[in-house]
Amino acid sequence: MQIDLLAIGDIKLDAFISIPDKIGETFTRGKTEVVAVPNGRKTIVDDIDLQIAGTAPNVATGLRRLGFHTGVYAEMAKGPIHIMAVDELMSRKVATDFIRARRGLKPAFAAVLNHKGESTQLVLQSSGEYRLPHLGEAPKWVHLSELGDSYEALFKQLVKLKKRHGTKISFNPGSIQIKERSDAFFALLKSADILFVNRAEAASIVKKKPSKDIKTLLSKLHDLGPDIVVITDGREGAYVYNGNDALFSPMFPGERVEATGAGDAFSTGFLGAIMNDESIEDGLKWGSVNSAQVVQFVGPVEGLQNIARIKSHLKRQRDYKTKTI
Repeated sequence: MQIDLLAIGDIKLDAFISIPDKIGETFTRGKTEVVAVPNGRKTIVDDIDLQIAGTAPNVATGLRRLGFHTGVYAEMAKGPIHIMAVDELMSRKVATDFIRARRGLKPAFAAVLNHKGESTQLVLQSSGEYRLPHLGEAPKWVHLSELGDSYEALFKQLVKLKKRHGTKISFNPGSIQIKERSDAFFALLKSADILFVNRAEAASIVKKKPSKDIKTLLSKLHDLGPDIVVITDGREGAYVYNGNDALFSPMFPGERVEATGAGDAFSTGFLGAIMNDESIEDGLKWGSVNSAQVVQFVGPVEGLQNIARIKSHLKRQRDYKTKTI
């Protein structure tokens, strides 16, 4: 059976740590909001929750709920986190055939500090070198996300995969790839069907200030090759540009408990709409709904929606609209 989408990227064990509002002091340093806790003391937290996470498993899980056949390719350290990940993804009906466990790798891990609905992550990335496994029949889509520093060979393989088999590429680059600005990175950008970045990442790629006019950021990213560019901007909403139409969607209304996975949920909803032959406007709406539901729970998976629920949320919020920019 052909896989509709293969998600590629690190699988982590996330420890979600809820910091009580009364303990975490918030202040601003420059343009960055900072949360401080007493140094050198024991701090009692509200809760700790361990979950298998990472953009690749999050997106694969979300698209499985939207009715697509998905799998994950990840390089993992052999050990308990690998065993947990395979068991968990199998329970979500996500194919695990392409997950490779090796001795001598660092396990991927994140401590996710939750304070007043916002998440701060302390991340240890995997040290595995990514190269495409034997895929059998090529997937219809690949979604590429956060990786460590051994990525260039994989990027070149994906460009060839698209040329030979027509596999579509959805690209959500990690901080290492954006910072290094390698030739392989820009070659993959040129081949991408959809690019997902946040506003700061968009500005870094095109070397503009994040406050620069959003249409300029969208246009300059599109000039680098992606057919569709999506820029998310947290609570300020999201933008899309396909070379003809530039649209904005505000944040979909709802309670906010913990923000981890909001971007992945948005990407999942947008991708699900496009893979279902919907418009980019519907992609913004589906992504916004999916993201708004995920942040109502701790962790990136519990709130992920199916198509019927997404349409139901939109039907109840008839005044929720996108607009042309």
